Amino acid sequence: MCGAGAGFARLALQMFLAPAPAGGFWVHYDNPELLEDDPLDAVTTPWWGAPDLGSVSWRGSIAAIPGKNAYYIVTPFGRVYARGDTPITPDSQYGILSGASVG
Repeated sequence: MCGAGAGFARLALQMFLAPAPAGGFWVHYDNPELLEDDPLDAVTTPWWGAPDLGSVSWRGSIAAIPGKNAYYIVTPFGRVYARGDTPITPDSQYGILSGASVG
């Protein structure tokens, strides 16, 4: 825990996991090396045999699609990014969710 004095910053690093269908999992987490309060400082990585579907640099939650090598990243701003065998193209931004709240 950081002190309350000048020059100290408190960062809440987030990490989310999603299972891959054939084993392993994807981890979407804040990049602690950047140490800035910037929504573009996240990384997505495969672990234990999950396929590498590319990283999403926006902070957000990850949700796997059951039975598919695919996941969505949903940002706190309501943007949805798709990777893998999703109904939309892997490099696209799905759009904005209106009225959505991601905690």
